Amino acid sequence: HEQAHLTPVLTGQDTRQKVDLIERILTAMGLRGNFPPLLVLIGHGSQSANNPQLAGLACGACCGQSGEVNVRLLASLLNDAEIRQALSQRGVHLAPNCHAIAGLHNTTTDEIQLFDAQLPTALKTHLHRLRQVLDQATHRARAERASSLGLKNIKDQPEALLRALRKRACDRAQTRPEWG
Repeated sequence: HEQAHLTPVLTGQDTRQKVDLIERILTAMGLRGNFPPLLVLIGHGSQSANNPQLAGLACGACCGQSGEVNVRLLASLLNDAEIRQALSQRGVHLAPNCHAIAGLHNTTTDEIQLFDAQLPTALKTHLHRLRQVLDQATHRARAERASSLGLKNIKDQPEALLRALRKRACDRAQTRPEWG
């Protein structure tokens, strides 16, 4: 419940420092222009109930945590009008109709959760289509991994396969639930 209401905030930096940071991040990702109306930033994280090296399965760039905080913070900064204006002065133009949202790929279950997806009405069809594509991709990814996890018999049953993967993620007997 709390997770749905908490939003990361970058403190201790002025607007110029935030713009410097955002510009470096976008440049490192090769993003300088031609942004789509719906800019989706997906981090990754693993889920395991019994793995002493769990941090090693999470994002190295995020210090062994999931990428959730980083992508949520980046999306909120990209949606900030003052930061957009400063980025525009540096040649990084996000169109007024461009909106960034963050998501997290659970690499154990291949589920993708989207955060803070409060979109302008004009972008809701984009979000609906995105959700369809993400759901198809995650079903296919789970089916591809099913055999290596001993779940070949249910690989063509998306709901049963997802339940089995969720169960593995919470099973203390599984030290590496996403690897088999």
